[in-house]
Amino acid sequence: MDISVDQRDLNRVVRELKAIDDKSVRALRTGLMVGLAPVVAKIQSDIPKTPPLSGMNHRGRTKWRGINKPKVSFMPGRSKKTANLLMITVTGGKRGLGFDYAELAGIRSRPGATVSRPYTRRTGRGGTTREMTHRVTTQGDQFIKALQEKKPIRGVAGRYAYDSFLGMKPQVIETGRLIINKFMASYNNTFRV
Repeated sequence: MDISVDQRDLNRVVRELKAIDDKSVRALRTGLMVGLAPVVAKIQSDIPKTPPLSGMNHRGRTKWRGINKPKVSFMPGRSKKTANLLMITVTGGKRGLGFDYAELAGIRSRPGATVSRPYTRRTGRGGTTREMTHRVTTQGDQFIKALQEKKPIRGVAGRYAYDSFLGMKPQVIETGRLIINKFMASYNNTFRV
């Protein structure tokens, strides 16, 4: 079941709600976060606590952190690029990118380049930087292959969190619809003249 929402209408409704009661949209966001808490907990539980590959068990920037907390966002009025009503975001955060790498590795085919795109790197204590490139090896392909053997990507966009979400998508849509309808009925009763 697909539900389509016109972004302009949604933004207009959000503006009108804010004009009537400035706290109304915040209350709806809170209701959605609370109502979707079981879904968020299930997604979080489907992310392995231990690294999927032994090479991801280290202290570096790309370490695995299995404590990712999904966040629910109510999107109207925030973005003009997307017409999503709700967004559930899962990331490894600044303290460990291992989850981000494992979740997304292999969703796009990699170009057959032998040298990386140029990037800037700090080279000295004085804050000097220079443009650099590095040789592209098969290390990324091996990483993707090992992850695919452990947990293949089904669908198009993710290995752990997205795969879990796909299984619960009908529940997310129905829960969101019920929360929004309940919210709207409550506001209709409040402002009925």
